[in-house]
Amino acid sequence: MHNKSYALKLVQDKINGLNNYSYSQISSLAGFSKRHLIRLSQSLNKKDIDSILVHGLTNKPSNNSPSSKEIEFIRNFKNQYPCISIQQFMDIFHEDIVFNTKMIKIIKENNLQKRSYSFFENLYRKEGWKSTIKHKCFNKEYERHPLREPSPRRGILIMIDGTPHDWFNNGRKSSLHIAIDDATGELLCGWFMPTECLEGYVHMLKILVTKHGIPENLYSDKHTILISPIDGNLTQFGQMCEDLGINMIAANTIKHITKSK
Repeated sequence: MHNKSYALKLVQDKINGLNNYSYSQISSLAGFSKRHLIRLSQSLNKKDIDSILVHGLTNKPSNNSPSSKEIEFIRNFKNQYPCISIQQFMDIFHEDIVFNTKMIKIIKENNLQKRSYSFFENLYRKEGWKSTIKHKCFNKEYERHPLREPSPRRGILIMIDGTPHDWFNNGRKSSLHIAIDDATGELLCGWFMPTECLEGYVHMLKILVTKHGIPENLYSDKHTILISPIDGNLTQFGQMCEDLGINMIAANTIKHITKSK
């Protein structure tokens, strides 16, 4: 996910010698390309952060506005997935098209690029597409829970889940074991298995730790693979997390699952 304010702060600190991040590292943290970060660095020699954050093209179309070719391609691509959530469709579009080296010619011909969640959310709204994860509650006595504030910084809380779906459009469901950063909404990694299982979560955890380091907390539902139904006892996955110093947090509770004494 792109975070211009965060990117500018990291670049400014780099210029002032307050961090030793490379542009590649800042790119991974803030979601901007190395080339764009260098342009931001040059801008900081002339303007302060607040001035740069004020869009210089007020009332003018953004250079990042999608072309009609791009919208038409996405519309046709969406026909392959009539029942899919915004997040799932965005991930599939990026993985199968934008980041696919075999699609370079098509990407150039249709001006395709990585797009944010809000872009796809707006497109869903304009096109009248329905997201499968939104459910309407008809119980008038139902009290809506307020939205939880996201974590203050990246890496504090990672949400994990196993999502069954016909991901490959072959009539067979498989489970995608995913890890999402709570602060940024960034999809950090995933692993496919025929069903939600311990092996899938172990592979996912290995990729997460290898690529992004050890998180402070993992937040999950109460699946018995992750959270033991017997209070105080750790599952195999929970034991691995404890050995790594990761706290397991169950959904609908702030209780940290720890090994019984």
